[in-house]
Amino acid sequence: MQDVKQIRVQQALIVAGLAGVVAVFLPFTENISPFDTLYRSLWQLGLPFFLALPITAASVRLLLSASLSTAEKTFAYVMSLGAIIILFPFFEEFFPFEVQYAIEFIPIALYCVVLIVGLAYLVVGLKSRNLGKHAPVTAMQIVYIAHCSFLLTLFYIDSRLQAGAYLTLFAAVVYLVQILSYHMCRRSVR
Repeated sequence: MQDVKQIRVQQALIVAGLAGVVAVFLPFTENISPFDTLYRSLWQLGLPFFLALPITAASVRLLLSASLSTAEKTFAYVMSLGAIIILFPFFEEFFPFEVQYAIEFIPIALYCVVLIVGLAYLVVGLKSRNLGKHAPVTAMQIVYIAHCSFLLTLFYIDSRLQAGAYLTLFAAVVYLVQILSYHMCRRSVR
């Protein structure tokens, strides 16, 4: 059974993480929200932000029950993998090998570093069973954080960020704190 303090922390993080859901509908840059990208040629940039919806739903479900069902876990991992895969054609199309300035590589490099470190943490956590029931949510959160770091650095270079961008940053920080809290809760149980 979870400690009351741990439950309160998780509740607060879930409520704070709702910022990611709200950010889907707010302008990220140039008055375009992640929701708006679904109807444009840049849909693959906005779609990973929709992970905030299943992240929130799965977090609430974990708070209320002992674990996620096999179908829910599979859905979480498939959504995470899909959000990673849909960006590869964008990278290939948007960033040809004829990049003029080294600064143009920073968003992709940051995305790759965050994703690799996050996935390594996930794999180690799965092998050692440190993440426990939180592993599927952690997988989605890692992809969200990596995607957020990519787009924030991509558009920060041109200084065109709007309210949705700042809210996604807030949500990414909340998700990082939530991942760390899962880890700390699991360690305190031992």
